[in-house]
Amino acid sequence: MRKEARETLTAIKTLTRLEAWIRCAKAELASTPEDELLAEFIRINERLLVEERRKLLAA
Repeated sequence: MRKEARETLTAIKTLTRLEAWIRCAKAELASTPEDELLAEFIRINERLLVEERRKLLAA
């Protein structure tokens, strides 16, 4: 497998894991809506996810 293909697969796996973390955090936030730190964690990671997807699609 070419290096570029391996790097792309690694990036996809990383983004998939990040999506899973965000889903778990949102589920946790549903039970503790006053947790501002968790809400900020979700916002930051959602922005990161969008940026990384954009980079991956541009490659």
